[in-house]
Amino acid sequence: MTKPVCALSEHGDTVFDIWEAAQKTYTVTQNSSRLCQLRRQSILTCHNGESVKVFYEKLHAILQEIDYLRPHEFSCTDDWAHHLKEIEADRVYDFLRGLDPLYDGVRSRILALSHVPPLSKPMS
Repeated sequence: MTKPVCALSEHGDTVFDIWEAAQKTYTVTQNSSRLCQLRRQSILTCHNGESVKVFYEKLHAILQEIDYLRPHEFSCTDDWAHHLKEIEADRVYDFLRGLDPLYDGVRSRILALSHVPPLSKPMS
């Protein structure tokens, strides 16, 4: 056994106590590592001369996995609606950030709008 695993036996007199200590030590309840990796991917994902559709699909797949790994729970529907608008705006910004310089004019016009449109609108 490795030293960390052997050290777990010091945390209890019974097998159950040792099992509890091991479970607390090694159970992954957060997907922090994967979320960090996905967030980095979303930031680094760029248009790079591909079709806008391909770029959008790559970014959208990353964002869907982030949603899956980080569910949001709210007790108030107003808070939920506000939070969804913030998430949608962040996604539009991520999409616009990743576009090639060729689309600077389009990016500027979208950012000049009084309200950020949903991601499906800039895509079309």
